[in-house]
Amino acid sequence: MVELEQLLHQFTDNDKELDGKEERDTLDKISTPAHGKKVGLDPRIAEEYVSSFCKVNGIRRNSDVKKWAIPVVVIALVFIVAVLGLISFYSAGKSKTVVETKIVDTNTVVLTDKDRVEIDDQLRRAIQFVEKAQYTDPPEKSAKASLDQIKQIDPNGQYRGDEVKGLSSKIVDHYISLAEKSAASSDKASAGKWLDRAKLMNTDREVIIEKERSLGLTQNDER
Repeated sequence: MVELEQLLHQFTDNDKELDGKEERDTLDKISTPAHGKKVGLDPRIAEEYVSSFCKVNGIRRNSDVKKWAIPVVVIALVFIVAVLGLISFYSAGKSKTVVETKIVDTNTVVLTDKDRVEIDDQLRRAIQFVEKAQYTDPPEKSAKASLDQIKQIDPNGQYRGDEVKGLSSKIVDHYISLAEKSAASSDKASAGKWLDRAKLMNTDREVIIEKERSLGLTQNDER
């Protein structure tokens, strides 16, 4: 071991580095039986000593650099190949694949069970008001009041929206019918008032405006 340490100091004291050739020369010399001895130092023991010597004395060992440098190079090559493969796959599929874009309504309201119960109740009340001909009057106890309450809870009509829309359209149709009767009696003022009532339901507005035109009530377009 003394001879091995001396050789290592000889190679590393000046530059603090042990290159591959120096390490091989050192191990070969130590492994060769000395004069008067049958065997030299076991190569495995010599290798362990060299490793320990380099760590203790802060020696840069080129064989250590190679040990980690090769895997790093391999990893880098694998990464490059993977990236090139992804680019090639994307480029090939870009011209063939149609990307489906879905527009998410950010105004969607999450309805609770309590909200649904309230909608059920308000819709039931609106139907009862229609049966009593309380379409928009009195304002606080009318079909319109209940339907407006439903729209506040569920502005997008996620729950029972078709029924709400259908009931609103039914009320609009009723007012249009009254307007037609008034117009037939040459009472355009009343006809206009009925159509104004229809507009309060905030539905089927195009139908109402078209009816104004057909009845010669275009001056009401700005109402």
